[in-house]
Amino acid sequence: MLLTQQLANQYYIYVDSNRPPEPWDIYNPRPQNRGFVTYFGQVLQAVEENLGKQGLIFYVTLSDMQKLPSYGDNVVVLIIGDEHYRVPRYIHQVGAVFKAYGTSQEMQWKTLVTKPSYRGFITLVQYFSNLSLRLPLLVNYKFQKLRAAIAKDVRIAPIYDIPGGYHNSEDLPIKPIDDRAYDVFFDGSVQNNIYSKWSIKNVLKTPKIVARSLMLQQLDRFKQKYPEFHIQLAIRPAFGMVSEDDAGSYSKHLMNTKVCLVPRGTTLESFRICEALRYGCVVIVEDLPDRDFYRNAPVVRIKDWNNVEPVLAQLLRDKEQMRELHQQTLEWWDTQLTESVVGKQIAEKLNQLSSVRA
Repeated sequence: MLLTQQLANQYYIYVDSNRPPEPWDIYNPRPQNRGFVTYFGQVLQAVEENLGKQGLIFYVTLSDMQKLPSYGDNVVVLIIGDEHYRVPRYIHQVGAVFKAYGTSQEMQWKTLVTKPSYRGFITLVQYFSNLSLRLPLLVNYKFQKLRAAIAKDVRIAPIYDIPGGYHNSEDLPIKPIDDRAYDVFFDGSVQNNIYSKWSIKNVLKTPKIVARSLMLQQLDRFKQKYPEFHIQLAIRPAFGMVSEDDAGSYSKHLMNTKVCLVPRGTTLESFRICEALRYGCVVIVEDLPDRDFYRNAPVVRIKDWNNVEPVLAQLLRDKEQMRELHQQTLEWWDTQLTESVVGKQIAEKLNQLSSVRA
């Protein structure tokens, strides 16, 4: 008998809408070929331990916005991979939704006007591309809210922000930052996919391509100017090329890193943020959305990768500041992002909801 059937609540991984949901033993949080749920397996263990309700059904999905295997006030959905900021169509058919990446794309409209740039232009293009995907679901959301205001039997599920967690990250002992071999580390792709010759993303590029290309260009200049620092790079042909078999090697590299560069991907957020924070790296990011678990995080924020050279040089020469940031990062992970904390927060929200009923 599956352990999920012995728990107070049921847990499923729902990846393919054309296939049944996969019953999930959350105490085996790394099922085969499902490394993307590892973080949430441990999160849900904490949910189970702190939840004062029984008979709930949890679906963990990457980005299915259209349908679920079942509905009801006892259905809770964790959407962990939607980078288009959408509201699910079934928002009125479930008890609660917990979502990484949120439901609104933050834009620096003032900067677009006062400091126009090509990067700003393609960010705007991406915004309207996302809007074309979001708009039908937003219209449905507004319609269901109107129905809920009129009819007592219609409820709209609340949507809560959750961090994206990590992907294929190993549980390793923390290495003191002074003992780490790599001064600077980046492992990732420059673009998500190989686009066709006439694709608009191939012609105009994307914010991710522009940001990461600029970062690598500036990093090459930094290497030439400061050869005393050890820079470790792994440029992959596409997103997701770190397989589960490679996870151990990737994790060991990251644990051996002092400064981890986390340029934007399709969104400003990336699971690499959580991976680097978990291992106590000093993290350099462009910016982060205004969410509780990012607000005041001890990361180094830069507006433009053209500025990374002086930032890196100052950081790497100031060992005391590096040690302080390293310690603050570990404390931030433990208090804001660790699986037990996030799981307890989810359980508390569900315990407070009268609309979530078994």
